[in-house]
Amino acid sequence: MEKVLAGADGVYALALTDSELDIMGVFLLSNSGLLLHCLPFAGQHSMNAKNTCKLAMKLLSPFFTEHEVFCVSGEYYGTIFMQNAIRFANVQTVLESHAYYRMEYDEDKDTIAKKEKEEEEKQEKVRIKEEREDAYGFSEDDKRIMKRHDNLKNNSELESDLEIEENNKEKEADSGAIVKCSEADAEELAPLQASYDKVEVLLKGMTEDKKTALLQIKKRLRNQSVYAVILSGKYVAMAATNADGKNWLQIGGVYTIPLYRKRGMASRLVSRIARNNMAQGRQTTLFVKEINTLAIHSYQRAGFVKKGNYRITYYS
Repeated sequence: MEKVLAGADGVYALALTDSELDIMGVFLLSNSGLLLHCLPFAGQHSMNAKNTCKLAMKLLSPFFTEHEVFCVSGEYYGTIFMQNAIRFANVQTVLESHAYYRMEYDEDKDTIAKKEKEEEEKQEKVRIKEEREDAYGFSEDDKRIMKRHDNLKNNSELESDLEIEENNKEKEADSGAIVKCSEADAEELAPLQASYDKVEVLLKGMTEDKKTALLQIKKRLRNQSVYAVILSGKYVAMAATNADGKNWLQIGGVYTIPLYRKRGMASRLVSRIARNNMAQGRQTTLFVKEINTLAIHSYQRAGFVKKGNYRITYYS
């Protein structure tokens, strides 16, 4: 949809006639050989859908004798259909395939947003209490005594004000701060982009290229929204939008340095992006490999729910 809205080349309608009413599906074939598709008939099992598949196969197979494909990406049955069309053209062979879940954001299931709201409400209560204490003219000693009483629970020993302050600083430092990035952050983000490419994008036998990663992240910073977690001055996690449609935005490039994982950084990043999108009246989706259970759990904490099965197939 992003390419359609931009008026890009390589967007095709698969139709029985020239009439828009006879369009069976649409697909995009980019200059780099990326094929994205929307083929509703491919996942249906009626006799009419099967006949449509046969007709579509006859239309598509000759197309692939003239157009080279690097990878096919989309809904599971649509990708299988495209694979068969390419196989019948007998010009390319499959290199590898991966199964994905598509997940959508559901605000009601976002535990990260709920925790942040609870913390904001708690801070607001503290602010109101401090204003009230100032209005009554309490001395600093009076405030210190009341604070210690407020922190007394189950007759346990009171922590000193210094200990409380240090604990709060430690918690804040452990989770890091989320920032929206600009092109000035490209050099810091490039190593994360390169590591992400190595784990999620590159095929077997390929190696990451730092120069390419830098160009990728610069382009993303210009055209998309990129967020990062900064901890002690170091960029340790990132996430961004990577496709901008009419009503939907897609999140991609989510990566956390291994040393800093299991701290909820990925969950916080995708939750922040999804809520920003929602404030603009846009819905949010993302894709995750079925075998990546750690990432799936992170996204679920941020309110994302599974909505479908997807498949990416790469070609030599």
